[in-house]
Amino acid sequence: MTAFGTVGAVVLALFLHVIRKRYLRPRLEIEFINEPPICRSSGLRIAERWGAYTTVPTYWIRLRVKNNGRSIARGCEGKLIRIIFASNMKEKTDFDPIILHWSSGLRHPVKRNPIDINKEGDYDYLDLVYAREDDPNKFYLQEEGRSESNPRGIDMTPSRQDYILHVVVYGKNCSPCPGTFLLKNSARFNGIRLEPL
Repeated sequence: MTAFGTVGAVVLALFLHVIRKRYLRPRLEIEFINEPPICRSSGLRIAERWGAYTTVPTYWIRLRVKNNGRSIARGCEGKLIRIIFASNMKEKTDFDPIILHWSSGLRHPVKRNPIDINKEGDYDYLDLVYAREDDPNKFYLQEEGRSESNPRGIDMTPSRQDYILHVVVYGKNCSPCPGTFLLKNSARFNGIRLEPL
């Protein structure tokens, strides 16, 4: 009877540990609406010759990544997995998955900067794509830890047309959070739209 009691206590302790861990885990969710502050206009500083800068009006489409769990989501990264042409449903072949930039993250010319998202409703913004007023023919992608000149042969400035974008947000201690969106082109640089699918 003592042995059964000991085994029962161990099983109960393990069961309670699993339940507690599941109850307290972080839970990521991707939120989106085509309104500020998620989408927003701003000025982008563009480096020119001899250290001079020009500011170009830009329109950013971002995703709000929220932690609805009861513990901190550690080491979170957002990844644009694939781009599909909406017109013919063919995958863009000159694109590899990229780690996206967090709006609150520090820009570093080489390394990635995963972030922690606090518990119970805290959130951060993930830069997905932006348009520039001076270039109505392209979208721009903002990869984490790389400059705009990408040496891997990836098209970081796809032409302005409709695309289906597959995004996944990962964390060290939480389940992946996928999202699929339709990026709709517009003649106006700040008229582009994103629709969750």
